[in-house]
Amino acid sequence: MASGTDNNKMILYSCWRSSCSHRVRIALNLKEFLKLNPVGYVPVLVDGDFVVFDSFAIIMYLEDKFPQHTLLPCDIQKRTINFQVANIVASSIQPSQNLAIMKLKKKWFRKQGFYQVDSGENIYGDIPPEIDRLFPKFDPQKSIEEKVSSDQKLSRINSVIRKGFTAIEKLLKNFTGRYATGDEVHLATGSDNNDNKLILYSFWRSSCAFRVQIALNFKGLKYEYKAVNLWKEQQSHPEFLKLNPVGFVPVLADGDFVVSDSFAIIMYLEDKFPQHPLLPRDIQKRTINFQVASIVSSSIQPMQNLTLLKCIDETINPAKKLPWLSRVFIRKGFTALEKLLKDHAGRYATGDEVFLNGPGGDLQLTLGYSMQTEFPILARLNETYKEIPAFREALPENQPDAPSQGHTS
Repeated sequence: MASGTDNNKMILYSCWRSSCSHRVRIALNLKEFLKLNPVGYVPVLVDGDFVVFDSFAIIMYLEDKFPQHTLLPCDIQKRTINFQVANIVASSIQPSQNLAIMKLKKKWFRKQGFYQVDSGENIYGDIPPEIDRLFPKFDPQKSIEEKVSSDQKLSRINSVIRKGFTAIEKLLKNFTGRYATGDEVHLATGSDNNDNKLILYSFWRSSCAFRVQIALNFKGLKYEYKAVNLWKEQQSHPEFLKLNPVGFVPVLADGDFVVSDSFAIIMYLEDKFPQHPLLPRDIQKRTINFQVASIVSSSIQPMQNLTLLKCIDETINPAKKLPWLSRVFIRKGFTALEKLLKDHAGRYATGDEVFLNGPGGDLQLTLGYSMQTEFPILARLNETYKEIPAFREALPENQPDAPSQGHTS
């Protein structure tokens, strides 16, 4: 019997195909891995006592801490192209391959995630309460399986992935050399003229556009607002698809240079307009900001995408759609944010200054959770950020195309 101390190094003798070993690995992972990453995804990087999860946040941490062999070009426009490619993959392509969506066979987490499919036997013992809270009380995969065949599901997921690849193909058409943005290897020759008029293509209900507007307001940048009505599918019009082949808002036009994806836009604004910085100089605090932004853009936000919601409507009982999304994805993301910020929050998310992670997830805090009790840190931050004019001006109800402004959809 084990001594119960943490000093011994455990060694697991295993075979990758062994289902018995698979169950042991699950038990080990659930006991230890969620301490490192509350979202429960890989990869996770541990650097001494500092733990980083989310691939993009890890890469940016490595870029900041180890400047040799830079992963990002100095040229602002090329940097932005790299951010766009990385975020198309992280926010549009990768979430479609998330295990919670991909698995049709009920081999994994049958009931609350822990019941074996064939026999219904609980092979993992009691469900830890912290895990039980992350999963819904019904089986979304069963609902999908009852309505959609494997071929239909694969076809729909492939269409989302193809859309992302199409966007990357068009985005890189005018930039590729030997590699994605030239003849040097970077993370995925522009003008730095600041006289161009910024144009933001947006929709009043878009939380992605909301984050960009906060950044624009915070930096004191003037811009023209052009509404794209997502409910009328104006994002699918050929003219808009020329700006963003993925068909999402926001899109920022700076003269002839067009940037899509909220995170890429914010990083472009940060690089080109250094006043009122959105990122702290401290490397670890910068990385926390990247993690928060990436949890929102890769784990929470994609599950509220109109394309995915429409697909879910066709595959799952609509009455079950909101519980599935809120319990599996949104609550899971909030739980990770709450734990991540526990040791870093001051007046704002990572101290007493406003940075990039403030905008992240603000709109999702209005989804009807008992925020004060379940996510007290996020609830407090949500109210604190609303005191800042740059945030208030970006609120959905204050946008030109909002019904509260007399605009009719």
